[in-house]
Amino acid sequence: MFLINNIGLIALLLGVITIIGIIVVMLLENRDPIKSLSWILVLLFLPVLGIILYAFFGKNLRKQKIIKQFYYTRGQRLKTIGKWEK
Repeated sequence: MFLINNIGLIALLLGVITIIGIIVVMLLENRDPIKSLSWILVLLFLPVLGIILYAFFGKNLRKQKIIKQFYYTRGQRLKTIGKWEK
């Protein structure tokens, strides 16, 4: 019964927790301070739209893909070297 009566409060709480989580991740990414501040302002003033916009435009997926590919190829090279040493 509590959940049904307070659905708005629960949705608000989940939204606030999500926005705080995104802000923490943004600050830990060590990105340009101006970009971080602009995204924080977008999230604070337009919470729902801000989350959607950040999901599409805020993350630098190209950089993550390059790093992921580097570690993958590096791992493949290390496995190959390990086979040669035996």
